[in-house]
Amino acid sequence: AEQAVLLGALDDADGGTPAFAAVTGEPGIGKSRLCAEVAALARERGARVVIGRCTQDDGAPPLWPWRAVLRGLGHDLDVSADDDEGASFRTWEGVVDTILRECARDLLVVVLDDLHWADPATLRVLRLLLESADAGRLLVILTWRTHPEPVGALGDLAEALSRHHSTRLTLSGLAVEDVASLLESVTHHEPTPRQATLLAERTDGNPFFL
Repeated sequence: AEQAVLLGALDDADGGTPAFAAVTGEPGIGKSRLCAEVAALARERGARVVIGRCTQDDGAPPLWPWRAVLRGLGHDLDVSADDDEGASFRTWEGVVDTILRECARDLLVVVLDDLHWADPATLRVLRLLLESADAGRLLVILTWRTHPEPVGALGDLAEALSRHHSTRLTLSGLAVEDVASLLESVTHHEPTPRQATLLAERTDGNPFFL
């Protein structure tokens, strides 16, 4: 069902209406896996797919995921040598302008993963893109963890996405029957109903823990 929702957003983007979607949930619940599956289907439709992943490494420079996105599109991040707010904004505008130019020509899917680790500048660019993308064949898929609830710049972004009526998917654990199917596919052994129920309760249906 979640995949169908994102593919519907892809249809909107393909029709010229930019779409933004947030996929949230606890660690290991399947956010990145869902995005990877949708990205593969988008490529089959002829879309260009670029992925930027945030990192918890303190040594990563600002805008790290956007650097990966721009490289995937054949561009470099143009960072001004001036160290002031105006120079930073021009850098953010440059990223947004590049995305908008690319989606004016092709169906473009941008995936930004693990935004709970994003630096403030990365989130500011996202806000600017959200406010600037009036037209174009663009789908932006974002992921972050629900616990703790986003605050600060990420909380502001979540509110902005809500105001723009963007898609929000919160992934939950697998049902008992799906737990049984997963266990059988991994172990090649069919669990008893009691085993499946106990494991579903112990893991809250989290695929990673299973």
